[in-house]
Amino acid sequence: MWHQLREIQEQRSFEIVLSDVDHDPGLIERFGTLIPVLASGEQIICNYYLDPIALEKYLDSLMPSG
Repeated sequence: MWHQLREIQEQRSFEIVLSDVDHDPGLIERFGTLIPVLASGEQIICNYYLDPIALEKYLDSLMPSG
Protein backbone atom coordinates (compact mmCIF):
# COMPACT_ATOMS: atom_id res chain seq x y z
CA MET A 1 0.00 0.00 0.00
CA TRP A 2 2.84 2.38 0.91
CA HIS A 3 4.51 2.09 -2.50
CA GLN A 4 1.22 2.56 -4.33
CA LEU A 5 0.45 5.66 -2.28
CA ARG A 6 3.86 7.11 -3.09
CA GLU A 7 3.22 6.55 -6.80
CA ILE A 8 -0.19 8.27 -6.63
CA GLN A 9 1.36 11.08 -4.62
CA GLU A 10 3.48 11.94 -7.68
CA GLN A 11 0.25 12.92 -9.51
CA ARG A 12 -1.84 14.19 -6.61
CA SER A 13 -0.47 16.31 -3.80
CA PHE A 14 -1.23 14.89 -0.36
CA GLU A 15 0.66 14.16 2.84
CA ILE A 16 1.29 10.65 4.08
CA VAL A 17 2.09 9.89 7.71
CA LEU A 18 3.26 6.33 8.32
CA SER A 19 2.29 4.93 11.72
CA ASP A 20 3.21 1.53 13.14
CA VAL A 21 -0.12 0.26 14.44
CA ASP A 22 1.50 -2.78 16.09
CA HIS A 23 3.45 -0.56 18.49
CA ASP A 24 0.65 1.81 19.54
CA PRO A 25 -2.02 0.43 21.91
CA GLY A 26 -4.52 3.12 20.86
CA LEU A 27 -4.11 2.29 17.19
CA ILE A 28 -4.30 -1.45 17.90
CA GLU A 29 -7.60 -0.89 19.70
CA ARG A 30 -8.95 1.33 16.93
CA PHE A 31 -7.86 -0.67 13.87
CA GLY A 32 -7.36 -4.20 15.22
CA THR A 33 -7.00 -6.54 12.26
CA LEU A 34 -7.76 -3.90 9.62
CA ILE A 35 -4.07 -3.28 8.93
CA PRO A 36 -2.75 -2.14 6.66
CA VAL A 37 -5.23 0.70 6.83
CA LEU A 38 -5.44 4.08 5.14
CA ALA A 39 -7.21 6.63 7.28
CA SER A 40 -7.59 10.36 7.58
CA GLY A 41 -8.60 11.51 11.01
CA GLU A 42 -11.55 9.35 12.03
CA GLN A 43 -12.35 8.28 8.46
CA ILE A 44 -11.09 4.93 7.19
CA ILE A 45 -10.53 5.26 3.46
CA CYS A 46 -9.58 1.63 2.82
CA ASN A 47 -7.92 -1.32 4.49
CA TYR A 48 -6.03 -4.54 3.63
CA TYR A 49 -5.17 -3.16 0.17
CA LEU A 50 -5.20 0.23 -1.51
CA ASP A 51 -8.54 1.02 -3.11
CA PRO A 52 -7.54 3.69 -5.67
CA ILE A 53 -11.17 4.62 -6.36
CA ALA A 54 -11.89 5.22 -2.66
CA LEU A 55 -8.69 7.27 -2.40
CA GLU A 56 -9.61 9.38 -5.45
CA LYS A 57 -13.10 9.99 -4.04
CA TYR A 58 -11.60 11.03 -0.71
CA LEU A 59 -9.05 13.35 -2.33
CA ASP A 60 -11.73 14.86 -4.59
CA SER A 61 -13.90 15.53 -1.53
CA LEU A 62 -11.12 17.73 -0.15
CA MET A 63 -11.10 19.96 -3.21
CA PRO A 64 -13.18 23.12 -2.88
CA SER A 65 -16.08 23.09 -5.33
CA GLY A 66 -16.64 25.93 -7.72
